[in-house]
Amino acid sequence: MSDENKNINNDNSGKNGDFRVPPKTWVVWILIIGGILALVLFRNNLTPPVDSITPQEFLSKLESGALDSAVLNYSPQSPLYDVSGK
Repeated sequence: MSDENKNINNDNSGKNGDFRVPPKTWVVWILIIGGILALVLFRNNLTPPVDSITPQEFLSKLESGALDSAVLNYSPQSPLYDVSGK
């Protein structure tokens, strides 16, 4: 009879199917995932563009004839033009 009572009591020994995660673990995982997303989104903004010149330098080179060729790329999302060339 006492063996039957042990089996009944052991059914509720903490394995009731619930998977509990402490709040500290949730915060850590949210910070890790947020950090990865921030690095992916801002990766391109961390490094400045290579060989970029100011508009004043561009105009002075244009007036002096120092430019061989230039290509203007229009972006509908920005009022500025992207200029590339030699």
